[in-house]
Amino acid sequence: MRSNDCFRAEDFQELLDHSRKAYGPLPALKSGTETYSYEELISAIHAEAEHLKNEPALCIAIDQPETVSGIISLFASVLAGKRTALLDSHLSQEGKERALKIVHAELILPGNKRTEETPVPGEAGKLLFFSSGTSASEKAVVLSQKAFCSSAWNGQSMLSCGPGDIVGSFLPLSHVFGFVCTLLWPLAYGACAALGRGYRHLLDDAFYYHLTILPAVPTLLYFLHAHGALNLELKTILVGAGPADPDTLRSLSQSGIQVSFGYGLTETASGLAISTGKENPFAMDLCPDTRVRIGEDHTVYVRTACMMDGYYEKPEETAAVLNDGELDTGDLGSLDEQNCLHLNGRKNEVLVLPNGTKVFCPEWETELSKRMQGEAAITSENGKLVLHVYTALSDDEVKSNADAFNDQQPAGRKLGGLVRHKNHLPRTATGKLQRWKLNEEGVNI
Repeated sequence: MRSNDCFRAEDFQELLDHSRKAYGPLPALKSGTETYSYEELISAIHAEAEHLKNEPALCIAIDQPETVSGIISLFASVLAGKRTALLDSHLSQEGKERALKIVHAELILPGNKRTEETPVPGEAGKLLFFSSGTSASEKAVVLSQKAFCSSAWNGQSMLSCGPGDIVGSFLPLSHVFGFVCTLLWPLAYGACAALGRGYRHLLDDAFYYHLTILPAVPTLLYFLHAHGALNLELKTILVGAGPADPDTLRSLSQSGIQVSFGYGLTETASGLAISTGKENPFAMDLCPDTRVRIGEDHTVYVRTACMMDGYYEKPEETAAVLNDGELDTGDLGSLDEQNCLHLNGRKNEVLVLPNGTKVFCPEWETELSKRMQGEAAITSENGKLVLHVYTALSDDEVKSNADAFNDQQPAGRKLGGLVRHKNHLPRTATGKLQRWKLNEEGVNI
């Protein structure tokens, strides 16, 4: 049963109090065989928050937030007024240590592990999420509780959930799409968030939990769809965090599943626009709090109540993208006659060569990945186009396929360098290519 409830909280305290009162005995969280009601979950959060109010640490990092204890700790930390940073569970130990230093975290929960960081005041009760780092090194984005509550409200206004819904929580909660759409949104409106049981259960979790709603990144969706791992009760799929394949979306829609495509950024606490049943799933209606301006170069600029405060301890980088409340998203797009937003890639995915020629990387990379029978990415170095590959093909085969591709290109648009990578090309947890990292490894061939 979908909910008409569109309550809009100002902070997590108000959101949780409303949910406990409205949905107390209903299931809020499932983790394997364990089920926690709203009353049980929120009582545990408040109990830990009272304990953390006496904790001297000013910044708490949440490791493995995709667990019940991690979820309790992250809400409790925020309610206790701590600067709260969510760590990506897939980070290496070195990566986690780097993240801890960036935010000056003194305590890691769950586990009560102390760090050697010196306390740094500021951003009390705020959440810090690391940007995806697709075009530059990661930054910590400061987001308020109000921004997240507004994001959940935006989602509910466009695509509702409610009591009786079971929402698959299979994405990293350290990324705003996973945090908002698989946890905060259901908890705000009476649905139940079902935590994934790990990779070995990925193909049967949808059936195990009897999901009705699944937020997913494209790679996860393609994998589940290809393996027949989507259950019959599933009624809604929300795709976000990257471009999606129209054929897959069309196939799912024809099977009776409502497929919506969502657009948002770490800097905007996720939700800005969602497609809502139109024939074209990529024609996205703007969420109630979203205002969009398209620049002369087709850059998408946005204003929203979900906006970040800024990048943590990086005022110059904040000022470079956020001007008087308007964010330069770095995305390229357009608005149609119905005021629906259409995305056309990212500015950093368009390479401009010295002769003025422009190359849209994703278009080339799709074709080159097929030619190389592996992974392919394009960068620009000293005015020439460089192809990066991860493949089982031999060097001679790579060169031959690159030559065949170049034969189809006009002068000034040919590949000028080849780099072989011994590992998969660097990507974020949601599958986005980290183009800036490509030159850090690889061997010229």
